Amino acid sequence: MKKEKMKRIMPVLRMKRERKKVKKVTRGLLMMKKILDLLRKKARRADSEEDADSDDSEDSDAGHDRTAIHEGDDNIRALLSQFNHDQQNRYEYYRRAAFQRTNIKKVMQTVANSAVSQTMSIVMGGITKVFVGELIETARTVMDEWKENGPIKPRHLREAYRRMRSVGLVPYAPHRGRRALRHYR
Repeated sequence: MKKEKMKRIMPVLRMKRERKKVKKVTRGLLMMKKILDLLRKKARRADSEEDADSDDSEDSDAGHDRTAIHEGDDNIRALLSQFNHDQQNRYEYYRRAAFQRTNIKKVMQTVANSAVSQTMSIVMGGITKVFVGELIETARTVMDEWKENGPIKPRHLREAYRRMRSVGLVPYAPHRGRRALRHYR
């Protein structure tokens, strides 16, 4: 009797688990779709502002852009000279790291249900890289506060994500209460 009941219940439980997985993936895809929409709006705004600016002064912008680039390089050099050895190593790894464009493009196409250009996948890869960098730095801060050394552990990442979400650095993340985080302890 128990075996028969279990045979009937197991497919239902599997379906429930699969539905939960689909809901999680769907939420992530919706978040990425909203980010894509925001990026498109910002790109349109930037294009329209560039057109307006280029009409005003075309010759004076070229010299100004070059000085801004050189000032940015000087600022980065000054910042890098202040890093300790560990920070320099982390920065080098950060500079070299990249997400595969094809994977990002696939995810974006499933979210947007349309073709995604290579440029958009590069931009999303950059945004993702910045987000992961922020998450890692926050996790390092958590480790310092907890007076722990060594590699970053999942509990540090969870705490860093929780802090970033509470401050509003995670876009489109619903605020969850204490009960939702109970199973992580």
